[in-house]
Amino acid sequence: MKISTKANLIAAGLLVAIGGLSNAQAGADLIKVYSPIVEEGQLEFELRGHGSVARPSSNPDVQAHRFEISYGVNSWWAAGLVGELQQNPGSGLRYAVTGFENIFQLTPQGKYWLDLGLYLEYNKGARKGDPHEFEIKLLFEKQVRPFIFTANLVFAQEAGRNATTGIGFEYTAVGKAPVGHGIDLGVQVLGEMGKIGRFDAFSRQQFAAGPVLSGSTRLGNLPGKLKYEIGYLFGAGASARGLPKYILEYEFPF
Repeated sequence: MKISTKANLIAAGLLVAIGGLSNAQAGADLIKVYSPIVEEGQLEFELRGHGSVARPSSNPDVQAHRFEISYGVNSWWAAGLVGELQQNPGSGLRYAVTGFENIFQLTPQGKYWLDLGLYLEYNKGARKGDPHEFEIKLLFEKQVRPFIFTANLVFAQEAGRNATTGIGFEYTAVGKAPVGHGIDLGVQVLGEMGKIGRFDAFSRQQFAAGPVLSGSTRLGNLPGKLKYEIGYLFGAGASARGLPKYILEYEFPF
């Protein structure tokens, strides 16, 4: 099986991004901006992760890697299973979360001014005493050629033992445009504002923004394609100085 030069370059870039993972601050769920568009009959395997470049005397060593398997059940519903590895201060990577996710496409693509979707996820902590989490994302997408803009508004509520009170609010968005050879260049922002009704001061919020490079490639004679995204976001507020990130997704019709 012959792998293209483009695929080799992508792999090299991903190795650089993964090698920069050290101190994770924003949630692993925020590094991906979910599109509201569902692809019926598409099976997807995904791995993504992030870390950070620490500020002096802050940000203990933490990192997160998240993997998913999902399937487009029909033209408006995709479902998937989620797992997450986390590294907490003073310990190695451990399995931390199991989740079940659903994406519902609420409007036909391109029919209205804005494409809309709804994302529902339930997460269960792997250790005894870990709280459960229920998450709702509102998904938005708008194409103004050659640009495409995607945004997620995230609402999260913990339940069970050791759960925090209140509904957390987070957001993530990206704007992209093609630069040739099937590659898109964009800018992503993400943030965690705290609990609704009592948002944190900006100096205590997580916020990051920066460039992302994305695209897709074939892997020789294998069916489907490999989609990728690598980026580096610059932190402000309570975030780390920098946030390297990667997403790898292999998808094919099934």
